[in-house]
Amino acid sequence: MVQLARDTKISLPILDDHQLLDQEPFLNEKSAATQESTGQSKTKITFKKKLVVMIDIPDRVTKQKTGDICSLPSEQNQREQLPLELKKYVKELGATGELVLVIEKKLSSSDVNTGLQRLSIPVKQVLNHGFLTEEERSRFNIDNKQQEINALLIEPSLAQSGIKFKKWYMGNSEVYVLVSGWNEVVKRNGLKPETPVQLWSFKKDSQLYFVLVRL
Repeated sequence: MVQLARDTKISLPILDDHQLLDQEPFLNEKSAATQESTGQSKTKITFKKKLVVMIDIPDRVTKQKTGDICSLPSEQNQREQLPLELKKYVKELGATGELVLVIEKKLSSSDVNTGLQRLSIPVKQVLNHGFLTEEERSRFNIDNKQQEINALLIEPSLAQSGIKFKKWYMGNSEVYVLVSGWNEVVKRNGLKPETPVQLWSFKKDSQLYFVLVRL
């Protein structure tokens, strides 16, 4: 399939039935793109009456590689965009640091278990570790298991709540967690197991913020 740019104009001749019948030699041909020395692609389009017409397609809608379609925003790029409403909210808060996507995951049953009271963020699944400074990361080394950062969480409802950010060591695994107030976040936002979410982060001066997005 060949995709055309929105402003591409195609002019096709108007043929009567007699002229259409004269096109029979094309009936068994398959549509295919060919590259000419002019740098334009020609594509055969088959109509219901089996007429095959060659049309010019500008270079800008094709790639250099044969058969490739012009690039589109990848699914990953589309995912890594904070909803406009939240972007506006964060801007109005006066964010001084870059918005960073920390993790995207489906909530596990333990994430919404009121007895455990935490959101787990496995370190190996963190997409961008730049949300913490080097000094902040060093506070969470294995000798400082009780260290925590007082953070603020912007919930899907846009409510803002205080939360604690910690790092746990579980065997060979390292896990960041949001605790102290997480149960209330789950309840207020109706979070369930398998709910897909994103967790973003930014700084306002030295204050660490998280933004929870429900997908």
